[in-house]
Amino acid sequence: MSSDDLKKKNVFEGVSQLVSCLGPDFSSSPAAASTSEEIDYKATTEVIQQFSAAVTSTSLQDTEKTLVNFSSPVRNLSQWSRLDDVLMGGSSSSKWKEVSWGDEGSTFCRWSGQLVTQGGGFCGSVVRSLPFDSQGFDGISITLRGDGNRFKFRLKPDDVGSQRSEFQYQAVFDTIPQRWMTVHLPFESFVSVRRNDVDYSAPQVNKGIAGGRMISLGLVFSRFDFNELPNPRCSPGAFQLDVASIGLYRSVRPSFVLVSSAGTERINRLSTPEQRQRDVPIVQLNPQGILNWKYKGEEALRLSGLPYTVIRATGLVTSPPAAPADSSNTSSNSNTALFSTVRRLEAHQGDTIAGRITRDELANLVAAALESPHSQGTTFEVRRDETESGKLSSPSEPNNWGGLAANGEEQDLDILFRGLVKDSDRVAASSWRRLPPFPIARDPPPPVTPERVQQILNDPRVQAQQTRERSTSNDSNT
Repeated sequence: MSSDDLKKKNVFEGVSQLVSCLGPDFSSSPAAASTSEEIDYKATTEVIQQFSAAVTSTSLQDTEKTLVNFSSPVRNLSQWSRLDDVLMGGSSSSKWKEVSWGDEGSTFCRWSGQLVTQGGGFCGSVVRSLPFDSQGFDGISITLRGDGNRFKFRLKPDDVGSQRSEFQYQAVFDTIPQRWMTVHLPFESFVSVRRNDVDYSAPQVNKGIAGGRMISLGLVFSRFDFNELPNPRCSPGAFQLDVASIGLYRSVRPSFVLVSSAGTERINRLSTPEQRQRDVPIVQLNPQGILNWKYKGEEALRLSGLPYTVIRATGLVTSPPAAPADSSNTSSNSNTALFSTVRRLEAHQGDTIAGRITRDELANLVAAALESPHSQGTTFEVRRDETESGKLSSPSEPNNWGGLAANGEEQDLDILFRGLVKDSDRVAASSWRRLPPFPIARDPPPPVTPERVQQILNDPRVQAQQTRERSTSNDSNT
């Protein structure tokens, strides 16, 4: 489809998310319009531009839903109940009051009190009945101003077990003295507790029997974090938490997922033929300059302003069907067993790895990326873990800590995405893992000579890979 066709036919009208898996023609004499430059760079850039012009602004923004609005004229503080440690013989106390902040023309409510560590050491305030459905949202947002202490937010799902007073889910948040801020608490950050003891086998707060249905919410200030370990940001005595609103939030998902290739970044960091000759075979070969053109397509997406994810696949292989039980081809059986086994996927950044991934695994990863807020704004490489520990075969109960599904054959890919560094934070000093800046996009180097191509193809690594691919192809055709 040409650029004019894209414009005339309104191909992207009504489309909110797009996956691009474009690739060139590698036949001996590809048409000029089917080369890597035309497909991986020019066509990809055209698709990005046309989609960007068609996509609606609502799909590019976070979504919020207010649950408690303390800035409104009617603030209904009577629905909040005290749950201070006096219930257990302590002497801590807390209360709510309405506040009008004239200097900023703002109104809010203040939860304050005295935390006494002897005999208890906690204050709480809850709305016991505030039914709401969190389905489709990512977590809780609170607009607040604190005093430097660490507080907790609590939720109760609308199911029988969670109705018992000692069972709840809690998420911690830190405050900065006298600074208004909006805190986002993802649902995966909520910890299931009975009193203060963690229940490690409990499902994620919005993935239990009740699904996203919640019945109660509240605030806690305690001298303990969890399992009676001390709260490291707790100053006993007077405390104060100003709250303007509490709500649900949904972060934007990637509108555009681009399937690219490992090696695209590393080849643009190499400036001499000698450096390329010491790298992996695909970087040395770089047929049609594909790695350079794919990188330019990536750059077009990263600069487009669209919410995006760039997935760089390592060596793509096809998953063969299971080998017949009486098959005598040992090599074929071994290859079939390897690619038929469910494997954990590994994500890396900075383009330093090699490996393999099946097309089915890549397709599942792309589908998961479309639904994850954590994949948005990232570029990463992916491969399957082919070590013995990479098999997903040990049964494990589902829980809130990334456990496997009950059959032991599923990986929580959202946890994989959570470990990624956003592209915008790659070189930030505050980033938990610094990555090198993206290199300048370069035109492809001169193609290697036929003699050099043959030398590369004679590399034992290439020979082994070609043998595996032939075996996989034979298995698929059996």
